[in-house]
Amino acid sequence: MDLFSRSEINPDTMEKFERGFGWQYGLTLGIGLVLTGWGVSAWRLTTASADLAWVEVAIAIVALLPLTALACWLAARVRQRFLLQWLVWIGWSVVAGFIVGHAPFELTSAVAGLIDPAVRGWSVFPFTSEGQFMTGVAIFLGVLAAFPAALLQVFSTDWAWERTDSNGGMTMSATAMLVAALLIGLGLGAVDDYMVNAPLDEPLLETNRVVQTALSTPPDLDTTKMSTAEMLEYMAGMPWRGKLSERFTEYLADFDPNSYQQAVVDLAFGDGFILRCQTTQYGKYVVGCYDLTAEYRRLLPQFLQTGNVACQNCTARATPMASSWQLQHRGQFGEPTQVLVTHHAGRIVVVRADYGAGVHAECYFVGASPVVIQQCK
Repeated sequence: MDLFSRSEINPDTMEKFERGFGWQYGLTLGIGLVLTGWGVSAWRLTTASADLAWVEVAIAIVALLPLTALACWLAARVRQRFLLQWLVWIGWSVVAGFIVGHAPFELTSAVAGLIDPAVRGWSVFPFTSEGQFMTGVAIFLGVLAAFPAALLQVFSTDWAWERTDSNGGMTMSATAMLVAALLIGLGLGAVDDYMVNAPLDEPLLETNRVVQTALSTPPDLDTTKMSTAEMLEYMAGMPWRGKLSERFTEYLADFDPNSYQQAVVDLAFGDGFILRCQTTQYGKYVVGCYDLTAEYRRLLPQFLQTGNVACQNCTARATPMASSWQLQHRGQFGEPTQVLVTHHAGRIVVVRADYGAGVHAECYFVGASPVVIQQCK
């Protein structure tokens, strides 16, 4: 029985099929979007031992899968009025683009706060002007894709209907029509990954390569025979070779708010050693590293005693709130008995100086370029 006669004889059956196929179409599209938009990034970050590698995948599953299924179901309900269907796709593009642009920043920061109470309320990944620009681009590209995507949903629904059984039930060939949705999702996800995730992932991947190079190559190689990238990887890691190990966690500590060209990555090793590395050229090169633990142990007593913030390997400053607190308490601080990095979460580092008799000061160091002493207590 052909499409025309079936639709004439069983309009209720066809309508039921269209709605059911609509949410299946949306779910399939959403799966493709999550796979390439965040799944690939999560796998890259896992291989680099990055912190929170799978958080954005979870955000995308929770936020985008239901949204996409709902949007395609609504589009199926109004498919006889293509303008409305197109508007549904445009609305989906705007909301999905907003999620795509904000997932690496405020949404991941919120999840980080749920996982780690020490950073709750802090912006672990601040939303920047570059992130705002990329969000706009993601929305724009999604809106451009809305018209062909709406058309393809119409055609896919018709093609699938033609391949149902006599009762309007799904068959293998009808289910195969969902491939169109999968391809749309994979394509949109690949674009989102390229624009938003890959530039933030590359500094972590390159810093991981620096560690692996330092651990796997001799310390006396001839650098004149290396390419620029190989030489920089080799030179960045060799000074720290004796302190590096295979077990570490990487954190994206900071990045240029106006572009992703400059970024800072922290590597926290199991023995408490934390190496902070500066990357450039969108994560292509590591141009220098320093011992964050030693630097912060030196910096906190200096600030508590003098109010000055003179970072040897970085730029640093204190907020007016922290400076005011230091002025009120500066007479209480001499030479500390010990200084400890009590908590490290990449951009947020908590450092404590002990002075005996139950007296101690604890300050939050935020960011990496510059390092900001945000508050103390």
